Formats: sequence, structure tokens, C-alpha cells
Amino acid sequence: MKTQKYSNHKRYYTPHHFIFYPVVLTCAGVASFFIFSKPDDALIWLAFTGLFLMLASLSFLKRHH
Repeated sequence: MKTQKYSNHKRYYTPHHFIFYPVVLTCAGVASFFIFSKPDDALIWLAFTGLFLMLASLSFLKRHH
């Protein structure tokens, strides 16, 4: 196993930081927009918003494992 130094430490994981997080947070933003624009289905969109935010937070916590 290589010794981890600042020079070989990867700071950004491109698929995770620049693809996954923007997509999940955009989906959460769109779902939260629909909470107010479609009041008849607000509970469903609230659930989707919570799901996307939970997915983002759990993946962030799992990334540090």
C-alpha cells in the first residue's frame, strides 16, 4: 500500500463531485419547486425532496468512510 501524501491524495472525485451531487441537488431543487407550484401534489413532492436530500447527505457521509 502506498503511503498517502498530499501529492498523491486525490482532492476531487469527478463523477461524485461534478456529476452526482449537481444532479441530485438539482432534482431536490426541482422537487421543492413543485411543492409550491402544484399544491394538490405537495405531499408527494415533499417526499421526493426529502428522498433526494437524504440521498445526498448519506452519500456524503459514506464518502468519508
